[in-house]
Amino acid sequence: MKTALIDVDKIKKYMKEERINASHFAKQIGVSPSCLSRFLSGQREASGQVWSGLITHFGKKVFNYIFFEMNVSKDTKGDEDNTKDKPDIADQVR
Repeated sequence: MKTALIDVDKIKKYMKEERINASHFAKQIGVSPSCLSRFLSGQREASGQVWSGLITHFGKKVFNYIFFEMNVSKDTKGDEDNTKDKPDIADQVR
């Protein structure tokens, strides 16, 4: 199974290029500055509100700021890959 993760470095780069401080960006995406700060510093994973705000803010361009990571199953009952025939969601949107 693949897990979508937000590329924090790309978000920070975007903020720097747009000259947006964390408080202003937090307001733009609808979260508290402390929530955004904890996410950007790696103290917490992105909450549903952060995801929702980024999707609303960036639209389809949100895929420029996320990546997909393969999860290793904790199930030891087989080594078959059940995801090889499933399309990647990022490919479907583009």
